Amino acid sequence: MIKLYNTFEIAIPLWDWIIEKFESQGLKTSAVISKGIYRAKPSNISQHIQYVWTIPFLRKYKLVSHLTYFLLTPIKILWSRPKVNIFYTQPPLFYILGAFCSRLVRIPYVVHIMDFQPELLVVMGKLRRTGPVYKLLNFLGLRALKKAEEVIVIGRCMQSLLVRKGVNEKRIQLIHNVSTYSPDRVVNTGIKSDIGLEGKSIILYSGNMGVAHEFETILGVSKRLARLSSLHFLFVGKGAHRSLIENFIADQSPVNVSLIDYLPDDKFQEVSQESLAHFISLKSGYEGLMVPSKFYSSIAAGKPVIYEGGNSSEIALLIAEHGLGKSVLNGDIDEMERYIVSLVEDPGLVRQISKNCRATHDGNFRPSIITQNYLQCIDEVIKRRE
Repeated sequence: MIKLYNTFEIAIPLWDWIIEKFESQGLKTSAVISKGIYRAKPSNISQHIQYVWTIPFLRKYKLVSHLTYFLLTPIKILWSRPKVNIFYTQPPLFYILGAFCSRLVRIPYVVHIMDFQPELLVVMGKLRRTGPVYKLLNFLGLRALKKAEEVIVIGRCMQSLLVRKGVNEKRIQLIHNVSTYSPDRVVNTGIKSDIGLEGKSIILYSGNMGVAHEFETILGVSKRLARLSSLHFLFVGKGAHRSLIENFIADQSPVNVSLIDYLPDDKFQEVSQESLAHFISLKSGYEGLMVPSKFYSSIAAGKPVIYEGGNSSEIALLIAEHGLGKSVLNGDIDEMERYIVSLVEDPGLVRQISKNCRATHDGNFRPSIITQNYLQCIDEVIKRRE
C-alpha cells in the first residue's frame, strides 16, 4: 500500500497518472484528502480516496479544510501501515507533522515539495527570517527533509536551494509536473465567440492569481499595445491578486483586456489551443520556492511561453534550453512588449516555437515519462527498506 497525503486532489493532477501506474504494478494506492470543497470537479480516482472529515457547513472554506486536515490526519498516519507515505506540501508545513508521525510508527516516507515552506512564508511577509517562529519551523522542516527516504522537487532551482540548506543531494529527485492539457484532444465549444474574442490573437493567463504572481508588467504592455486591434489579453482564474486586474479594468476600461472565472475543462482546452501565446509569471524572490505548473500545459498545447521571472527559475532555464518562448526579468515592460509584437508580426516564429514546445513536451514531460520516473523513485524506496 502507498499512501498519498494532500489537502485537495485537484492541486495534484499528477495523481491521476501515478495512481494508475502504481496499481498496474501491484502497488495498492490511496489518497488521503480533505472532504472540503476547493474548485470542485469530478474525481478520476474516487475509488482510491480516503476522506478526512471537515465541518460540513464550512466545507467551502480552504482554511477550515486545512486546519481540520492538520488535526485529524495524524490519526490515519499512526493507525495505518503502508509501505510508503508520500507527503505533499498542503496544508502548509503538514509534511513536518506527517514525517514525525511516520517516524513514530517506522514507516518510510517521501516528501514531494510543490511549495517550499517555511521559506515561502518569509517571502510573503508572514514570518521574519530572524524570528523564533521561522527558526523553529526551519529546523523542524529540514529535519523532516533530511530524514526522508527521498525528497521530490519540481525544479532545479528548488533542488539547489535544498542542497544549500544541507539536504543530501543523493536523496533529492527532480520530477517535473505534468500537463492538464490533452494535446491529442481537439475541442470546439465556441468559447471564443461566447466571450466576444472571435478572430482575436489571445495572450492567455490561466490559473491561480496568487501573491506570487506578477501582473503589473503584462497589464502595462496591454495598455501600450491597445493600438493592435487584433490582439487581446485574457485572464482566467481567481486568487489574491485578481483584484489588481479587476481594478485595472475598472480604472482604464481597456478594450483589449478581459477577466473571467475558471473554465470547464473543454472550454479551457479550447482557449489554450486557440491562443497566440501563454503568459506565466513569478515574482522576484520566489525562485526555488515554487514552479508554476501551468507551464507544462502551455508547452503541451504548443504555445510560446512569455515568462516573467528570474533567470535561475526552472521555467526560464527550460525556455532557454529548448527555445520555448521568451523569459523576461520582472518589470521589463519594454522587452515583453517587443516580444509580443514579434509574435504578432511573425507567424513563422510562432510556428517554430510551437514545434519546439510540442517536441520538448513529448520528449521529456509526457505523463508516461513522469509517472515512470515516479514509480522508479518509490520502487527504490520500497526495495531499500525491504
